[in-house]
Amino acid sequence: MVIDKQLILLDVEAENKEEAIQELGQRAFDLGRLYSLENYLQAVSLREDEYPTSVGYSVAIPHGKSSAVKEPFVVYGKLKHSIVWNHEEEDATVNTIFLLGVPPKYPGNIHLKILANLSRNIMEEEFRERLFQSDSVNEVYGLLGQIHE
Repeated sequence: MVIDKQLILLDVEAENKEEAIQELGQRAFDLGRLYSLENYLQAVSLREDEYPTSVGYSVAIPHGKSSAVKEPFVVYGKLKHSIVWNHEEEDATVNTIFLLGVPPKYPGNIHLKILANLSRNIMEEEFRERLFQSDSVNEVYGLLGQIHE
C-alpha cells in the first residue's frame, strides 16, 4: 500500500520546507520504507532545486526517485503553521505536504500516476476543503483512499 495510517502526520511543526521534508522523510524511514534517509532526502533536495514542488492551494508535493526507497510511499503532513515553500514566488506558502518516494526501477511509472491522481484531486475544491478540515488520521486516510479510484 502506497499510503497507510501511520504515514499520515497531523500538526507537523516545521519552520521551513527542509524541516518539513526531514520530518516526513523520517516517518517513512522509521516505518521501513527507506534504506537510507540521508540518500532519499538528497534526491528530494535535488528535485526541489530543479523546480520547487508547490502546486498552489497551499499544497506541495515534494518527491524523489531514489535507490534509497524500498517501496513506493506517500507521507501526508498537515503543518501547524504555513511555511514559505518557494522564496521566488510571493504566495508560495504551504500548509499541506504529500511527500512521495519511489524506487528508480519500479514498474509502471507509479510516481507519475500518483502525482497525476493527487494533482487532479487537489484541483477539486470540495476535496481540498474536506482534506484541510480533517483533523483525524481516519478522516484523512478515508479521503486519500479515494485518490486511487
